[in-house]
Amino acid sequence: MSVLQKGLSFCPTFTCDTFNLDIDLQRFFRNLRLKSYFSKMPVAIQPGTHSNAGLGHSQLSLKSSGLRNKSTFIPPTSDNVIEAYVKLVSSDVEKLKRKVIRNPMLGHKSNLNYQERACLTELMNNQDIVIKPADKGGALVVMNKQYYREEIYAQLSQADVYTKVNSSPLSSIQQCIMTKVYEAFDNGIIDEDLKGYLIKDNPITPVLYTLPKIHKNLEKPPGRPIVAGTDSVLSPIAIYLDTMLQPLVKNTKSFVKDTTHLLNKLSNIVLPDHEILLVSFDVASLYTSISHESGVNAIRHHLDTTEFSALQKLFLLDLLEIVLHQNYFLFEDSFYIQQRGTAMGSNVAPTYANLYMAHLEETKVYTHPLYLQHCMLYLRYIDDLLVIWDGTLGSLREFYTFLNNMEVTLEFTSVVDKMSLSFLDVQITRNGPVLDTNLFRKETDRNNLLHYSSFHPDSLKASLPLTQYMRLKRIVSKEADYKRGENEMTDRFKQRDYPEEVLRSNLDKIQNKSREELLTPVKRDNRQNERLAFVSNYSTASRQVGNIIRKHWHLLQSCHPNIAAFQDQPLLSYKRGKSLKDQLVRADIGSAKGHKQRFLQNPKFGTFPCLHCVQCNSIIKGNSFFHPHSGKKYSIKNYYTCESTYVIYLLKCPCGLLYIGETTQKIRDRICKHKSTIRREITALPVPAHFHAARHSVSQLKFQIIDSVDEPRRGGDRLMMLKKLEMQWIHKLDTIWPRGLNREYTPAMFMFR
Repeated sequence: MSVLQKGLSFCPTFTCDTFNLDIDLQRFFRNLRLKSYFSKMPVAIQPGTHSNAGLGHSQLSLKSSGLRNKSTFIPPTSDNVIEAYVKLVSSDVEKLKRKVIRNPMLGHKSNLNYQERACLTELMNNQDIVIKPADKGGALVVMNKQYYREEIYAQLSQADVYTKVNSSPLSSIQQCIMTKVYEAFDNGIIDEDLKGYLIKDNPITPVLYTLPKIHKNLEKPPGRPIVAGTDSVLSPIAIYLDTMLQPLVKNTKSFVKDTTHLLNKLSNIVLPDHEILLVSFDVASLYTSISHESGVNAIRHHLDTTEFSALQKLFLLDLLEIVLHQNYFLFEDSFYIQQRGTAMGSNVAPTYANLYMAHLEETKVYTHPLYLQHCMLYLRYIDDLLVIWDGTLGSLREFYTFLNNMEVTLEFTSVVDKMSLSFLDVQITRNGPVLDTNLFRKETDRNNLLHYSSFHPDSLKASLPLTQYMRLKRIVSKEADYKRGENEMTDRFKQRDYPEEVLRSNLDKIQNKSREELLTPVKRDNRQNERLAFVSNYSTASRQVGNIIRKHWHLLQSCHPNIAAFQDQPLLSYKRGKSLKDQLVRADIGSAKGHKQRFLQNPKFGTFPCLHCVQCNSIIKGNSFFHPHSGKKYSIKNYYTCESTYVIYLLKCPCGLLYIGETTQKIRDRICKHKSTIRREITALPVPAHFHAARHSVSQLKFQIIDSVDEPRRGGDRLMMLKKLEMQWIHKLDTIWPRGLNREYTPAMFMFR
């Protein structure tokens, strides 16, 4: 299938979502107002300038951790220059939006043909397959859904790792968290900001999924279990713990941060004249193999090396116990709790595993006679170990046996070679007294470079080859190997349709960079952080929007010379549109029960009377409705009656004007209230005000349900979802007065989400 060959990172051409553009603009305008507002305040009380010195070590604060709660402060609109800029930009954007309605592509061509779009739709709707990226190597794997399910259920059957529970434990977990957090706050251990951060409102239910390990078995790949826990009830706790514990990881003896860190360590190695052994050890399923007791003891050991008070250490350990013991997730229709180890996918999981292994090393490995006698090098990247062994194969086997006997739940595998070995993405080869390095790719690795036709900013695609050439030059130590790798990399880019001139331009740039320079850590220029950025989804209208943003910037530059952030043009930063991965890969495969069949024959869609309430006479019956101005037809994609809840509805008056509203209650009760306000002539509200002014009667009010928000399977803020959907329909149908009966269009209320 040609569409899948483009890779999961490929983005189809994305037209401008004008509603989300409005939200992005409101967020940008707020940032302008904030810069102006705080520029007029004394430096001592500007955000981020006050000191926590008075707290000492008596209290854990959110700010000292480097985290922060999202600010919802709305600055005043009192700066006339900024408001003039906002007005000019908004006016130009409105003109652009009208062009987008007439011609969404704005001169762009679709990067998928008709057959590819049809294929993509078919893949999205195919319920018999599961599409996942491979665990390693960048391959795309299409699996039979039944096999995918069976493989996961085989893992869930491990009674010592997972326990099935009858229902969601969310309420009890929330109560446990609140008890610990409020107790810590009452005792002065944490500040109010941290208290608020650790308690998650409207959490999302974590779900289990796996990534196929095709490097282990191509036909029937085992799955690497991962819990998707973003925005879950445990997410803020895991993020906070990771922030607090991460500095301890960096101080451990065997720590390897990344490939560059590894390369710098290897460059200092001088090998003896005699034979040595290159060894890699891998801890099988480390994340699910750490007993809670051993893991907590390891973290306690590391915390004892810090200056945290006894109460602070106890609180951090309490949070860790919650993350470990309350680690629940959903798969299909059942809830499970992980009894051993931590979930891969949890923010704190890598740090927790690192510190656990570091504790084992400190207490057992580094004092072992075989280690002291034969280990020239011992490095670890989480569960992968690299060892240079200056000893016999027999002594290495003895050390290997020792490692496997350290903990009953841990199992090490090993690869040994006298001359060459792979570790991370590096092939390490002995060359006399030194180690040469080269780029390593597994046999199952695929060319997953971003396709040049993907709908990404041209600037990104123009610079992407340089990052890969730099990575290659950083890793490859011999010039001949680099030249060979450079040619292979160029061929890989050509396979992804990169033009020759783009590749040549990047190759010219890399010639001026030495390997030593690339291996030197780069200090970030904090001045760049002072520049404002307009962040939006990359779309067919992005260039025009960027031009509008910058067109009027001279107003701020000339009228506010004292505000440094206004002196440089704003950065244009883009979020990509929906990639193939976003559209085809799902963490949650949904319920095994499927959807309830409401009708015996074909499903029925539209709004219909319930036939037993007084509001039935006011229903606009049918399965579609029309745009009040363009005449465009919209289909209703669900079945609604007077008893439906959490719906978006339209009210229609005899003039043909529409009002869009939302309600969580039964629609018949909401319509009853609308009619009551009309009868009582409450003219402060838009609908009764219009009916009174136009002399319409209450019997002339008609309504139709056009959309709804189902109860989210994984939870979340259903009410906010409903309000956002209402605002989208107000925007789409253009029902703001005088073109409709709505008085408020407030995309700004969604800029914090």
